[in-house]
Amino acid sequence: MSKDFEDFRRKLNDNPKIMEEIFEKRFKKKNIVDNVSAMPNVMFDMIEQYHVWLNESESND
Repeated sequence: MSKDFEDFRRKLNDNPKIMEEIFEKRFKKKNIVDNVSAMPNVMFDMIEQYHVWLNESESND
């Protein structure tokens, strides 16, 4: 099976803990300025998770 971004999106939807961990890590502050500033880091974390998922063996899906 070939992996694509839709498969990854489904994995995130099926495993909300992944996003919860990213949000907990990045959104520690309560003010909007810090949260907006954290958005690039959230995107980086999601891209990192995508690459981890792409490099997993397909039997682990």
